Amino acid sequence: NQLQVVAGLYSLESGERLAVRDSEGRELGVSVGLGQVSVPAPAEGSIANPVDIDYGRQVTLAGYDLDRTTLRPGETLRLTLFWQPRRPVDPGYTAFAHILGADGSLWAGQAEPAGTWPAGQVTEASYDLTLRSDAPPGEYYVDAGLYQAGSGQRLGVLDRWGHVLDHRALLTRIRV
Repeated sequence: NQLQVVAGLYSLESGERLAVRDSEGRELGVSVGLGQVSVPAPAEGSIANPVDIDYGRQVTLAGYDLDRTTLRPGETLRLTLFWQPRRPVDPGYTAFAHILGADGSLWAGQAEPAGTWPAGQVTEASYDLTLRSDAPPGEYYVDAGLYQAGSGQRLGVLDRWGHVLDHRALLTRIRV
């Protein structure tokens, strides 16, 4: 795949694109082409962002994909998670994904029952996270986890020695 690399600037507050000018001051548009790059096509069945996150020695998050890394208030981020149960998952578990502010405040979220994920197989689950319309500009985080629907108790994210690090995994940052 051949991709064109372009660059431009915009106002963080308004989102307005700024004009690009040449050395004589003539306006050239709102972006400038920097050239082309070749990007190999991903292998069939590959995961865009592989991870190995252990939830309570029961389920591994094998990776994730998202359709964008910047969005505006009110827009929807499509997040796909690739879950791999180590054994049959209790049907009472619910998987969740959120967009969180830098202070941990919730700006978008979706939860879906885990269902009957087959042990050992990677199961793809998509989440549409619609950012609240009053979200201010800045850096936000995307997280994911699992909880018991009845009690709300979350499965711990474990390190390689089995110690609980947290009750959710921060996957990536996005910009609003």
